[in-house]
Amino acid sequence: MTSLPVSAKPKLFVCNENGMECFYAPEEKNPMSVLVPTGLKISNFDKEVRRVNSNPTSGLLHGVEMPITAFTPDGNILAVFDNGKLSFFNMSTNEALVTLKEESLGRIELMSFSPLGTYLVTWSRVYKGDKNANLVVYRVNNGTCIKVLVKYFERRQPIWPSIRFTQKETLATRMINNAVQVFEDCAFDRKNTCIKFVDVAHFSLFSSNDGLVTKLALFKPEDNGGGPARVNIYEKDGSTGIQASKSFFKAQNIEFHWSPNGKVVLLQTHTDTSSETYYGESNLYLLHTDGSYDCIINRTKNGPLHAVAWSPKGNEFTVIAGNFPANITVYNPKTGAPYFELGAAARNTLCYSPHGRFLCVAGFGSLRGDMDFWDMNKRKMMGKADGSCSITYSWSPCGRWFATGSTYPRMQVDNCYKIFKYNGNGPICEVQAKRLFDVSWVPALQGIYPDRPQEKKKKKDKKSTNLLDTTAGLFGTEPFAEKVPINKHAYRPPGARDGSVFSRNRGGGRSLAEMLGETGVGPGRVEKSVSAVLFNGNERNIPGLTTVKSKEGKRKRKKRNRIKVNKDDSIDTGDKGKDSSDGTKLHIQIIKKPSEMTPEELAKSIKKMKKKLKQIEALKERRDKNGEKLNADQNEKISNEKNILQLVKEMESVIV
Repeated sequence: MTSLPVSAKPKLFVCNENGMECFYAPEEKNPMSVLVPTGLKISNFDKEVRRVNSNPTSGLLHGVEMPITAFTPDGNILAVFDNGKLSFFNMSTNEALVTLKEESLGRIELMSFSPLGTYLVTWSRVYKGDKNANLVVYRVNNGTCIKVLVKYFERRQPIWPSIRFTQKETLATRMINNAVQVFEDCAFDRKNTCIKFVDVAHFSLFSSNDGLVTKLALFKPEDNGGGPARVNIYEKDGSTGIQASKSFFKAQNIEFHWSPNGKVVLLQTHTDTSSETYYGESNLYLLHTDGSYDCIINRTKNGPLHAVAWSPKGNEFTVIAGNFPANITVYNPKTGAPYFELGAAARNTLCYSPHGRFLCVAGFGSLRGDMDFWDMNKRKMMGKADGSCSITYSWSPCGRWFATGSTYPRMQVDNCYKIFKYNGNGPICEVQAKRLFDVSWVPALQGIYPDRPQEKKKKKDKKSTNLLDTTAGLFGTEPFAEKVPINKHAYRPPGARDGSVFSRNRGGGRSLAEMLGETGVGPGRVEKSVSAVLFNGNERNIPGLTTVKSKEGKRKRKKRNRIKVNKDDSIDTGDKGKDSSDGTKLHIQIIKKPSEMTPEELAKSIKKMKKKLKQIEALKERRDKNGEKLNADQNEKISNEKNILQLVKEMESVIV
C-alpha cells in the first residue's frame, strides 16, 4: 500500500477551550501517538473561558459559550460563530476569508450548509420581547461573498435543518403550519408551491447524488381523539400526488431512515406513553416509496428498539433491539426479513464506515462504552475497543480510522478524544483537554478515498520464543517445567461449573460475562422460520407455573411413545421414554442387533424387556379377569407381546 500525500490525508477537527485546530490522520503503517497539525489554528477571540451573565435559558453551557461550527459537505469551507462573530475559513489554505459582526446575527445556536455549499442557514434563540427574524438564509460564494437572501421568524427551536435542499440544490423546502413550502431553484423570493398536510409535525427530504430521484416525506402524529398517525410520500413538489402512504398508532415522533437509492424508507416511530416501560414505546416500519410494499419490522428479541442504520451500499440495514443483552440483527431491505445475527450484547449504537465495509457496534450513553468492529463483507468481528464516556464518534472519510470524544458539557471531567484503527486496535492516540467541545473528521466527497479491505495479517514466526520450549532439548524431549493450560472461557462461580447456566438439573449461578450483558445469541444466519422466542434464551422453569402444551405437541408425543418393535429389527440398550402408572407407554429406539451388543448391554435390555412383559401381563389380567375395557394404546401394547418374547429369547441365546 502506497501512503497518501499529506495534503490528501483525512483531517481531524478539534475544538476545545483554547480554540480550534486541525490535524492529519495517523500513518496507517507506523502510526504515531502524536498527530501532525495541518496549520489551521483558530484561537479564542477573547479569553480562555468566557462567562456571561445571562438568563439560564439562553442556551449557554454552564456559563461557558461554546463556538458553533459547520463545514461544507466537501470540507473546503469552515464557518465559525464565536463571541458574536461569524467567520469563514479556507480549509485548503488555512486562511481566514470573511468575518461578519452584526447585531442582527443574534446568538446563533444552529448552523448548516447546503449540499453544494452555496447556502448557509442559521437559527438564533428568541428571548422574551424579541420580534426580529431569527432564521436566516445566506448565499455564500466560496466563503468570500456573504449575502442575506431571506429571513424568517421561528420562535421554537426547529427540527434541524429546518430548510432542506436537494443534492443539486434545485429545490429547497421549509415546513410551516399545516404545509411544507417548496422553492424551485431555491428562489426564496418567488412564489412557492405548498404541499398541504393538516397537523404536519415533521418532514424529510431525500435526493440522490445525480439529482434524478427526489422524495418528500411528511408526518403527522396521532391526534387526541384517537386518530392514527400518518406518513405521506411525494415526488419532488407533490404535483403528482401521494406516491405512498402509511398509517399507524403509538406514534408521536418519528425518524426517517432513507436507503441510499431512496427506494425504501424506514420509519422509526416513538410514543412517550407505554404500559410496559417508562421510556415509552418504539416501532420500526419499512415502506417502499412507490407504495408497492410496506411491513412492520419484527424484532428477533422482545424489548425496546435501540438503534437503526443503513449500510451505505444499500444492500442491508442493521437493527439493535431487545432487552439487554440486545440482538444485533441484519435485515433484507426489500422484504424487511432478518437474515443474519451479529450476536447479542449490551450495545445501543451503530455506525457504518463511509464505504459500508466496516461497522462499529457500540454501547455509548448510559452503557460502559464497549465497541465491536465488524467486517460486514466477511461477516466477521475484527476486534474490540474501549470507548468509555464517549459522547461523539465518527469514521474518517477514508474508513480507516474511528474517533471518539468525551465532550463538554455532557462530561464535566476527563474530557479527551481517542483515535482507533478500523479493526479496533488502539487507541493509537489519546489527547486530554480541560474542556473539549467537539471532535470530528473534516468531511470529504464520495470517491476521494477508495474502498480498501483489511490488511493481510503477517504469518507468525514458527520458531518458539518460550524459554520453557527452548530448554526442552537440553533436558530431554519435554521441558523441565509443565505448561499450565489457559482457560479461555468466562469465569463461573463454583456452583455453576458443572453445566449450562440454563440447565434445570445442575448448579445455578451466572458467569461474570452474563451478568454484564455480554452473552446471548452468537453470530450466524437467521433461519426462515425465525421468531422472537428463538432469541430469548433457553426455556426456563418458573416454580408454580404449569406449562401449557398445544394439542399438536400432545399428538406428536403420543405418536413417539407408540411401540416400535418388529421381528427383524434390532433394539436399543435402554428405554427412551417413561411409563405411566398403567404401563401404557412404551418407546424402544432401534439401534443395533442383539448379536452386536455387549453382555452388559444384553443384560440391561433383557431386564427392561421383562419389565415390559410384566406390564403386559397386568394389562391382560385387567382385561380378562376384571372385564375392564382397554384403550387403543393398551391393546396395541398387548399385541406386541410375541415380538418382545422373541427378542428376549434371541438375546438370551446370545448370552449362552
